[in-house]
Amino acid sequence: MSDILHEIDEDLRRDRLLNLWKKYNKHILGLILFILITIIGTNFWKSYNLNQQMNRGLIYQQGLNASKLNSFEAAESAFEKLLDKQDIYATLARFQIANIKQKTGKVNEAQSIYENLSQDKKIEKDLRDLAQITLLLQQFDKLDPNQIKILEGLATTENIWQPLALNFLGLYYYKNGDLEKAKQYLEKTSDNLSTSSNLRNQATEILSIIKK
Repeated sequence: MSDILHEIDEDLRRDRLLNLWKKYNKHILGLILFILITIIGTNFWKSYNLNQQMNRGLIYQQGLNASKLNSFEAAESAFEKLLDKQDIYATLARFQIANIKQKTGKVNEAQSIYENLSQDKKIEKDLRDLAQITLLLQQFDKLDPNQIKILEGLATTENIWQPLALNFLGLYYYKNGDLEKAKQYLEKTSDNLSTSSNLRNQATEILSIIKK
């Protein structure tokens, strides 16, 4: 009887973690898009004159506004107008179009865009890594060993996606029965005060379930 109760408890705990992952997955994708917008202001403005910034920025904002209103066709149309150049707005537009594809059930098309972005040597490495990790987030239930190696690479080197990769791996290893590895990755995030509060809270919440 005690064995059966233990198995039931483990199943319930696993269900809680998977539901938690689904909840945070939405927040994570929102955080990713916020970071993308921040990147514009910190790294890429200097390469354009004022008129170019304003015109392309306005089109990009139109796409964002339409997307917020769930007017996905109008949003995608706006973002597609930015694909005529090889610049940061074109890259961001590709991410946004992939996000729209995901929201509207065109998962394969979304994943194809992320795959292309992850291999595009013409864009910044941080953005290639972002495309890679976003793609892996969407394939959580069917990751292969090579994909895990990619995540471990992001988790073990300093980069802006490291905390996200750590949390992702923590939940992955818990789901696959390796509690020690799960704790190892999650504690690195929860103990790091330089990590965003959202990701620290996520790691702490997952750890609290694992340690019960």
